[in-house]
Amino acid sequence: MSDSTMNGTPVGGSAGRFPAGVVCGVLAALSGIGMVIAVHGEAFADGLNRPAVLVASTSYLFIALLQRGLATGYGRLATAGLVFCFLGDMLGPGSFVAGLAMFLVAHLFLVAAFAVRGLSWRWTLGAVVPMLLVSGAVFVWVRPHVPPETLVPVVAYTAVISLMVVGAAGTHGFRPHWVLLIAAIAFYVSDVFVAQWRFVDPVKTNALFCYPVYYTSCVMFAFSVLPEKGPTAAG
Repeated sequence: MSDSTMNGTPVGGSAGRFPAGVVCGVLAALSGIGMVIAVHGEAFADGLNRPAVLVASTSYLFIALLQRGLATGYGRLATAGLVFCFLGDMLGPGSFVAGLAMFLVAHLFLVAAFAVRGLSWRWTLGAVVPMLLVSGAVFVWVRPHVPPETLVPVVAYTAVISLMVVGAAGTHGFRPHWVLLIAAIAFYVSDVFVAQWRFVDPVKTNALFCYPVYYTSCVMFAFSVLPEKGPTAAG
């Protein structure tokens, strides 16, 4: 077994090692601090946002790894999704479509993770109509502002992130996991703010809403990969 284990067991190779939970807490704090600096950088153009995003995004990846994200089928797929979120964070500022593509792939990995964890079809199907209504309303609101060259990527992304939320509801119904469900909804909400920022009202203060909700979602997904007790937890 690796030296890095979870639920209060030590990380490291000698006496006096730090409990992994403490390390994850420090990383979550670093992600939060990076997010705050990134928000300030975007809102007030002080040039600090790019390195701050790197710190915040790297932190949620390390949390997933310390939570033994590679130990289960769900964990491996969700961690892969977070890797693509990281790539979206890095590429998005230079190319909106490239960033969108990375996040689309991230959501596909999350959908696969939910399927591996298990789905309640009653909950899954029950979430379809609400998500169609919400995403339809968002699209009607954003559509007049979307340039023709980005319309197809935006439609595809809207469909996939909606499917991700439906999948989160389905796997929560299969075996309750509020952290996972709230993370999925928070990710969707953060992207509504991104849509407003990118297409409807390109005021940098949108970062005050987008970044906190997005990084909260990623950190919650990172903590959700901790192996669960149960017959399907091993993936």
